[in-house]
Amino acid sequence: MADSSSFLPPLCERISKKSYVLRAMDLTILGLLFSLLVAKWSPAEYKPYPDRLNERVHGLPSVDMFVTTADPVQEPPIIVVNTVLSLLAVNYPANKLACYVSDDGCSPLTYFSLKEASKFAKIWVPFCKKYDVKVRAPFRYFLNPLAEIEDFEFAKDWEITKREYEKLCQKVEDTTGDCQWWNADDDFKDFSNSKPNDHPTIVKVIWENKGGFGDAKEFKVSA
Repeated sequence: MADSSSFLPPLCERISKKSYVLRAMDLTILGLLFSLLVAKWSPAEYKPYPDRLNERVHGLPSVDMFVTTADPVQEPPIIVVNTVLSLLAVNYPANKLACYVSDDGCSPLTYFSLKEASKFAKIWVPFCKKYDVKVRAPFRYFLNPLAEIEDFEFAKDWEITKREYEKLCQKVEDTTGDCQWWNADDDFKDFSNSKPNDHPTIVKVIWENKGGFGDAKEFKVSA
C-alpha cells in the first residue's frame, strides 16, 4: 500500500520572472568587477616628464588664467600683484599664456599696482627663467636671505631683482590711502566717477603680446 504522504502538494513553487532592468544592472556590476580584475591583474603607473614640455612648444594649448579681487582693503593689492607675477612667470610659452584680472571693486589702487607690477615683471620673469626659480611669487621667494654661493652673477642678479621688488612694494604702500594722485593721470579717468558697487565695465590692457614672442605674456585688467 502506497504511503499517502508522497502525494502531498509541495510547500513552495518556483515561478520564473524575467526582469530586463535587473539583468542590465547585474551585467553592469559584472562588467565593473571584470574591469577591476583587469586593473588589479596588470597594475601600471604614469611617470611624468615635465622637462620634455619644451620639446612640444607648438603642440601645447593656449591657457587663460584668471585672478579675481573685489576689495583693496581686505585683499591688499600687493597680494594680487604677487599672484599675478607668479602666474606670468610660469614655465609656459609666452605666446600661449594670457592673464586676466577681474576687479569687482573697481579700485584705481589695484590698477596702479598692477601697472607697476607689469614693469617689475620684465625683470622678474627673465630672472625666474634664467635661474629656474621654483618659488615664483616674489614675496615668498625673498623671505629667506641669499645663501653664500660662489656664483657671482646670480648673487648680483638676485640683489638687483630683490631691490626692484622692494621698490614696487614701497610704491604700492605709499599710494595706499592717497586718493588724489590718480586724478591727474588720464589713464585713471575711467575710475573718477566709479563706485565699487555701481560702475560701468572698464577694460584695461596692461601688457599685450602682439608678436607672440619672448617673455611678454598678455595681461589684461577688467573692472
